[in-house]
Amino acid sequence: MGSLYGVDNTGLITTAAGIRLPSSGGTQTTLNYNGTETIVFQMTGSVTPTFNFTVTFSRTGNLVVMKWIDFFKARNVSNSQLFTGTSVPPRFLPTYSNSPVWVVMIIDGSSPTSFTQGVISFGGSGQIVIAPSSLGNFSNTYCGILGSTISYYVN
Repeated sequence: MGSLYGVDNTGLITTAAGIRLPSSGGTQTTLNYNGTETIVFQMTGSVTPTFNFTVTFSRTGNLVVMKWIDFFKARNVSNSQLFTGTSVPPRFLPTYSNSPVWVVMIIDGSSPTSFTQGVISFGGSGQIVIAPSSLGNFSNTYCGILGSTISYYVN
């Protein structure tokens, strides 16, 4: 078998250097990370008390897929966004100097069905930030986000 790879009794293959895969032009690239993790974050900001926000991160090589289920809460804190109390693990964070901002559907209105365009991004410390467009503040009776999926690359 060799010392660079192995197969355990469940059929799981492990490697010391990643798996070489062909890419365009016949050049090989290394697939050196694969993992999925579901994290329950405590959300804070526009609402008190904090509440759970479940996010699943799946990373294959440099591609991360982030998926979440919708939620809504009565907004009771003025002039704030929604953000996680803890950071996303670094292996799932974009490696750009400024975090990308993705357009998503949020809840910011007088009822839990008041859908509008908003954004999700990563704050400077790696927290997830959910906000109305242009990274503004929630200002209506309810705040939240519809379930969705985004994907992005990391280095």
